[in-house]
Amino acid sequence: METDEALRDLGYEVQRDLDGGDFSTVKLAKSKKYQKTVALKIMQIDKHVQTEVSILKRVKHPHIISVLDIFEMAGRLVCIVMEAAPSDLEKAKKFQSVIPTDQARTWFSQLVSAVVYLHKQNIAHRDLKCENVLLTADNQVKLIDFGFGRFSRGFPDLTREFCCTPAYAAPEVLLKRPYDPKKADVWSLGVILYWMVVGRLPFQNWFDFPGCQRKPIYFPERLEEPCRDLISYMLRYYYLMRPSAKKVAQHPWLQMKRELSENVERPIPRALLQRMKRFFKRSSSAEAPTCFCSTENVLPHPAIKEETKRHKFLQFKIPRKKKKNYDRLHLILKSTVTQEARRPKLQLPFRLFKMTETTIISLYAEDTTQHPGCFQRTNMATSLLLLPLISSSSKDTFSLSDF
Repeated sequence: METDEALRDLGYEVQRDLDGGDFSTVKLAKSKKYQKTVALKIMQIDKHVQTEVSILKRVKHPHIISVLDIFEMAGRLVCIVMEAAPSDLEKAKKFQSVIPTDQARTWFSQLVSAVVYLHKQNIAHRDLKCENVLLTADNQVKLIDFGFGRFSRGFPDLTREFCCTPAYAAPEVLLKRPYDPKKADVWSLGVILYWMVVGRLPFQNWFDFPGCQRKPIYFPERLEEPCRDLISYMLRYYYLMRPSAKKVAQHPWLQMKRELSENVERPIPRALLQRMKRFFKRSSSAEAPTCFCSTENVLPHPAIKEETKRHKFLQFKIPRKKKKNYDRLHLILKSTVTQEARRPKLQLPFRLFKMTETTIISLYAEDTTQHPGCFQRTNMATSLLLLPLISSSSKDTFSLSDF
């Protein structure tokens, strides 16, 4: 209560207590100065706290917790954290036994980027674990708790200090041998990734950690091979054989997400735009067919952002076809069509649309003759005609008369 009153005098209205560590207390408070809710971390002043403060003042990374202010109060140090009341990975995992692979890849990639940044600054975290990885409201990873952080003086910079949770500690740390703190961080990253994709810690024998860490790692059959390879790469018993955090970030399993996003955001080929203009001129006459399309009954591509889903009813992907003589333009249907509605496959000959890489366009039109309210595929000319309306109109229904 005395602490809450002292904080109130400083302009922080304490709302409730959050989970803190063994050496600190965390409170949620409303700040008059910053006009928002912040988290206050109150710590006893010792050498570890001084190291943490030095690190927090030095680092600036989107996936490392940011500090608004640091001040001393009644012999204790108070850190004001910008992100208020996020949840850690363990709390997020309580809602599902195993984190989906794509989500785990995204979170782990963000965590690795933070560790790579720290190692470039010659800083080792030395206490990487799920409790120290927070998730903000916008689903971003934030690395916290630098109480056991260490400034290195270059390679090799070995230490004997034991300062890690045993379940996440590397073998050389548990054996109290001289170890490289950066390679110990990589081991902890491997344990975190295994826990995310498998659902449990990789080493269960609490009484013989160094011994069980020598044994082969169990992987479920559902886990894809690139992910297994990355975990085995980070959990190598001898630290000299372990990769650096930078090499972990370059692993193919972590690059898969980046390649997918690059394909989705790829621009439309210039040849396609020229053909669209020709189709537009031909179809602008009074004899041109009319087609109505609605975006309400369409399931948009998952890669499209939430705020733009309402008007994005055309999808673009660039798959690579291994055809020697031709490529075909495929029109794909994804909508709320009843089971009785037939969905014929449509493939146009390569003479109409010859390209080195096939562009897939998904377009949906209402079938008023057989199934009113159901949305079917339309012809290629109409598909290309409606494409320019995407970026300029906010209407739910379009027709060629809008041109």
